[in-house]
Amino acid sequence: VRRRLAIVVARDEPRKARGAARAAARGADYELEVIDDARSDEDLATRYGEASWLLAPSLLEGFDLPVAEALACGAPVVASDLEVHHEVAGECAVYAEAIQPESLARAVAEVADWSEDRRAGHREAAVLRVAELRRDDPIARHIEVYQRVLEETGGP
Repeated sequence: VRRRLAIVVARDEPRKARGAARAAARGADYELEVIDDARSDEDLATRYGEASWLLAPSLLEGFDLPVAEALACGAPVVASDLEVHHEVAGECAVYAEAIQPESLARAVAEVADWSEDRRAGHREAAVLRVAELRRDDPIARHIEVYQRVLEETGGP
C-alpha cells in the first residue's frame, strides 16, 4: 500500500521546487498529491491529517505557513534546509537539500520508516512546537514595532 505524500504550495513557481519534489516522490516510490489551490481550513486540516508527511522543498520561503499548519495537524515534515524551515519546525522536521532529489528521497524514506511510537512522539512534539510558535507570534511583534515607531515619530 502506497502512503500519501502532500506538497502544499501556493503557486507553481521555481522557488517551490515542485520538480525536485516529484523526483523525490518517484525515487522513494510514493504517491504525490500537490495541493496548489485555495481550500478551506477544514479541507487543509483533513489533507494534512491523511498525509504520510508534508514535503516542503522550497528554495526560498517567507513565513512558511504550510509547515506550521502540517505540524499543527501532527503531520511529519520533510523540508529543505532553509533557515525559515528551522525557525518554524525546529527539531520537528527532517531536513534535506532541496536541489538534490536524492537527498529529499532519503529524507522521505527516513520518515516513512518511522515506527508508530516515533510517529506518536512526533505528533506530541509538533503540538508543543506549534504552541511555542503561538507564544512567539511574529505578527504581534511586528505590530509592536510599528506602534513604537508611530509613537516615536508622532505618526498618524
